[in-house]
Amino acid sequence: MSADSIIGKCNSPDGESSSSTYTSGAAKLRQRFARGKKPRIQKYDGPPVYMAVDAEWETLERELGVDRERIHLLTMQFELECAGRRVSELFVVDSANRSARMRFASAIRLVLKKARKAGVITEWPDRLTVFGHFLRADVTTFFDFWVRKDEFDSIGKTFTARSLSVALGEEELPELHDRKRTQHKEALILPGDDGMPELIRVRFVDTLLLTPGRANLDTVGQFLGVPKVELPSGYTKDRMRKFFREQPEAFRTYAMRDVDIALTYGIRMAEFARENGLSDLPATLAGFGPALLRRQAAGDGVDLNSALGLRIETRTLFYEHTRRYRTVKQLASITSRQLFEEFAAAAYLGGRNECFFCGPSSEGVYYDYDLPAAYTTAMCAIRPLDYEGIRTSKDLGEFEAGILGLAHVRFRFPDGTRFPCLPARTDHGLMFPLEGESVCASPELVLARRLGAEIEIVNGLIIPWASDDRLFEPFTRMIQQKRRDAQAVYGKGSLEDKLFKEIGNSLYGKTAQGVHPKRVFNSRKGLTEELRPSAITNPYFAAYVTSFIRAVVGEQIAGVPANRTVISVTTDGFLTDAPLKEIDTSGPLCAAFLKLRQRLFDEDVILEEKHRVRKVVAMRTRGQLTAQGIEGFQIVLAKAGVKPPAEAEDQNEYMLDLYLERQPGQRHAYKSLISSREMWIAERDMTSILRESRLNLEFDMKRCPERPVEREVRGRQHLAFSTKPWRSVQEALEVRARFDGWRKGALGTGRVLKTLKDYDDWAAYCGQIARIGPPGRGIGLRRDGTRGVLKRLFLRAFVRGEWGISNEGWTYKELASFFEHKGIKMSETDVKNAKRDNAPLVEIKLICNDEAVSFLRVALENFSDFELFRVFDADELQKVRREILL
Repeated sequence: MSADSIIGKCNSPDGESSSSTYTSGAAKLRQRFARGKKPRIQKYDGPPVYMAVDAEWETLERELGVDRERIHLLTMQFELECAGRRVSELFVVDSANRSARMRFASAIRLVLKKARKAGVITEWPDRLTVFGHFLRADVTTFFDFWVRKDEFDSIGKTFTARSLSVALGEEELPELHDRKRTQHKEALILPGDDGMPELIRVRFVDTLLLTPGRANLDTVGQFLGVPKVELPSGYTKDRMRKFFREQPEAFRTYAMRDVDIALTYGIRMAEFARENGLSDLPATLAGFGPALLRRQAAGDGVDLNSALGLRIETRTLFYEHTRRYRTVKQLASITSRQLFEEFAAAAYLGGRNECFFCGPSSEGVYYDYDLPAAYTTAMCAIRPLDYEGIRTSKDLGEFEAGILGLAHVRFRFPDGTRFPCLPARTDHGLMFPLEGESVCASPELVLARRLGAEIEIVNGLIIPWASDDRLFEPFTRMIQQKRRDAQAVYGKGSLEDKLFKEIGNSLYGKTAQGVHPKRVFNSRKGLTEELRPSAITNPYFAAYVTSFIRAVVGEQIAGVPANRTVISVTTDGFLTDAPLKEIDTSGPLCAAFLKLRQRLFDEDVILEEKHRVRKVVAMRTRGQLTAQGIEGFQIVLAKAGVKPPAEAEDQNEYMLDLYLERQPGQRHAYKSLISSREMWIAERDMTSILRESRLNLEFDMKRCPERPVEREVRGRQHLAFSTKPWRSVQEALEVRARFDGWRKGALGTGRVLKTLKDYDDWAAYCGQIARIGPPGRGIGLRRDGTRGVLKRLFLRAFVRGEWGISNEGWTYKELASFFEHKGIKMSETDVKNAKRDNAPLVEIKLICNDEAVSFLRVALENFSDFELFRVFDADELQKVRREILL
């Protein structure tokens, strides 16, 4: 049985032609606009109308004459619901040509007509909400999406739209085709029963943005109890044409279940918004937080804008395209808040992420701990601020844990401090050196004093609390109560439980949105621009909350006994072999956090165990794997930004093999979806692109390696080492730059740290560079190694007749020929260049290695008076003498 006999073929003119031939009906509709007749807006009092869209396709490989991948669109599925009644339709396209695709107008019109005929709707609605799960994959399959791409918003790597302007006549109006706007640009124009145009507002909502953790459709179906249909054996997602043509009935069941899940979830979220007092469904799950916060504040009689240091400004703007003035209201910071916002933004530094150990650990028991509801809890320490009372202070005693203080400090921790706690911002993230400068908030200053640091406040601010009212506590209590109610009704881990949890956690992110510049793509302008602050962005709150969490975690890892190992710390948790009972959590920061937990949740839990394993392999920051798990416990898996291929069933095993077998200069190929920006600019279909990048699983040198050993893991020996803090950020960045050069091939071939020999070679490389001294003198360690350094210094001494080297009886050509004959690359030009003014003769102290010895064996044959003490200290000179038997 053919697919066409089961699934109705789309025979609309819109689906078969890309020409802009306007029918008489469209011309009449256009004439009505020309005469100034506005479309009719009928009063609609019926229940809301929801629709979902989904598409199925197969990606085609590049072909001769086609320079990029494209899709073969198979079908488009639609489902509409109103008051519990549903109607669905599946339209067959079965073509790789865009001209065969449906237009927005024809698709929506046909579904609405079918719904009216089936009695699902009895009158034209004035508003329609269209759902889709990852809409970027679906709306771009409409024929006219690229004509209207600037009417969509790019949010969270997908496309949504507050409203879309489409003429639901037989064809588009020419004004819209020419990308011009009409006064009805925020509406769909629908021909009514008597032929008069009517308005219907259409909104596109991506359900992906409304799921906890941006869950896939399979997970959403499990939440709803409407499981996604599995592909039959022998069929795969990347070969859908075979499934479509061989099993049309099963294909229809599969395709329609996807659109059914999207519609069911979208309606559930619309109901969820109404149940929580919101008049409209936010575009993202994070958008619930500010909306619920404002509703809660209004109910409690709290002026949220005043508490946040905001005011409403009324401005009159002139819009050139309409030739009209418009009055708008905008939120803006009050003047006293603006004065020190840059200071607060500098103190907002994000989470603490470090790797303290590299390689395979010894066998034991390793616990992955987490602060429970870390940021939600910390937010409840926030109170309204007295911005007009901001004052400067250099008194370290004023910067207490419960005070919102910001300071630029110089500091020095005692030698031997395991985990310094004052952050320094770098291009590679936060570093925590033993000494330097930091801009931070008061909680970390409290911890630094407790760890014995010497601190000098260069500039400090104290921002007093305006009252003792906890600004975010009512919201948090409300969210927690709703979570408890959801758990009682639906169970722990249910959809409703996870929704409230993520809404509570997302509120902190909104207070930090836009504090630091972040570039995002604006699909309405086709430009990449800075992300705007949210309605509750406040750099003072963001700086304090992140500092408080960093300080609490810092106090906990400092409380790990010296005989225990801390593998890594990630934002609000850490991985260690110390049992909970051995960790000292009695410090002032832990006490403050616990007090908030008791106040909010009436519980004494300060750390929760997330994972437990027997053996860990640590690679770098955010890169930890499990070499040996423990039955009944989840494994540790952080992939350091590497994306395993889809066919890798066990990602932990894939990453272990990748790490243990990595080679210098190795490339890692992976597939990823084309970005929203790439799609928009090139007007491309959503396809996967095979990308390739240099694999970098090497330690990131945020801390100084020490005590290297080799350990067995999965039958292979691999380097492991512990670390200590760097003395300064400058030292760390210098070593990191040198390490990047060493692993990428500064000496001719790239290297990796896998064995003790690799470690020794790297240490020798670092030591040699340190002895050579500052750059800029033309002596630096290059691909020719230590031999090259000695050669350059020898030639500079030769042309000047210094350091015991006589050039009498030698021409430049003869000298170069002598060394070339002995296997040391040298040219007459090398000798001439040694006499330049920018080639000074300077004394350095090198490390004696094989390269140095091989050069000296040749040089000393004819220049035995070469004063080697110019280039070696006493200890290294002894090694030279032993090797050459001088």
